[in-house]
Amino acid sequence: MVLRAVRAAEGLTEQRQWLSRLLQAQPLASRASRATSRATSCLRPTRSLIAVVLSLLAVSRGDFLCFVQGAQRQVWPWQSPGTWHKQNRLPDNLRGSGASRRTVRAWSGGDQERLQVRMPDALIEIQEALAQEAAARYQRLELQLPEVFSDRPVGATFLGPSPALATAAAAKEQPPILLLHGFDSSALEFRRLLPELEDRGVAVHFLDLLGWGFGDTEGVLDFSPAAKRAHLYAFWQQHLGSRPMVLGGASLGGGIAIDFAAAHPEAVERLVLIDAQGFIDGAPSLGPLGGLGIKLLGSWPLRSIANQMAYYDKALATDDAIRIGRLHVETEGWEAASLNYLNSGGYTLSPLVSRVRVPTLLLWGEKDEILDGTEVVPRFLEELQGPVRLEWIPESGHVPHLEQPQRTAELIKDFLQSSS
Repeated sequence: MVLRAVRAAEGLTEQRQWLSRLLQAQPLASRASRATSRATSCLRPTRSLIAVVLSLLAVSRGDFLCFVQGAQRQVWPWQSPGTWHKQNRLPDNLRGSGASRRTVRAWSGGDQERLQVRMPDALIEIQEALAQEAAARYQRLELQLPEVFSDRPVGATFLGPSPALATAAAAKEQPPILLLHGFDSSALEFRRLLPELEDRGVAVHFLDLLGWGFGDTEGVLDFSPAAKRAHLYAFWQQHLGSRPMVLGGASLGGGIAIDFAAAHPEAVERLVLIDAQGFIDGAPSLGPLGGLGIKLLGSWPLRSIANQMAYYDKALATDDAIRIGRLHVETEGWEAASLNYLNSGGYTLSPLVSRVRVPTLLLWGEKDEILDGTEVVPRFLEELQGPVRLEWIPESGHVPHLEQPQRTAELIKDFLQSSS
């Protein structure tokens, strides 16, 4: 995987060649600031680990935090963070007082209590209407986790179905549907899929995984795969009523769905895997330079390159997509939570795929540059033990839920109807 990521960086544009030199810790004085060069030389002992983590980041999403602004302006002619368009402002009910975080009243409808979700102030800079609409619908609830993972209730954030769809699904006794985002992302990743599914009458939840998204990190002692699994189990048990569900996810989110289905087969009756990670095991321990490594991996240049790799239609790999994907990075505790997860060793998924025995919808973008379907899909078809429906999505890269949301939603709906 590391070699694939490095070769992809070396074989494409000048931007990706810069990434290759960065990973090899070669001098950048002619291309960037002295500060960036010093940071790069400091990372020389851990460059292979950074390459591994970058691969994981690319596998899941291509949206990263703007960190090295000085180098950014010397290498690429990107907009600086101070030049965002101002015409698309948040509505008054989403605007805060100018504090570092904005409080958004979660959209819940009906007579339900409207819980508060604290969002980073940078939400106001995002232009995509669907992202703003999804942010306005965020909900929050407190989950009880085992004491080994948290010493207090943990606020979980998610996007839920509209009240009308939730009521209709309950009346028909339909199973809950829960989809999971990829590595270091949030439920905003599904901002384009949500309305398409709802237009087709599908009631769905999108959960922020523990340590990512906009949920609590205070009081959480562990962000390892075991902790994320316990957090997901608590959401299923305490919010979804312990009913067998349709579980799915994109990229690493698909891998996490596999992990959960193997650990709790009683909780999962069907799977939906979207360009899923299933055969990449482990995450590197970053050691004493981990904090610096996390900052580097949150830099705008690396996130922009991975963003380009994620899409087949490069016109969709916009600066606004990066802002949306990095919004959660500004939440308090993100760095510590990410470092804790990486140092935990990450997920070991390869032995678990063959333990999945439920019907599975396997969706794959035909033009995925990150996880080559011609290599990965045959292995899924061989090892998944339940019936598998494979659907290739044309004109799509690694993120069909963002690039082809209508087709993705239609395939999910058909799968749910055919297997009900």
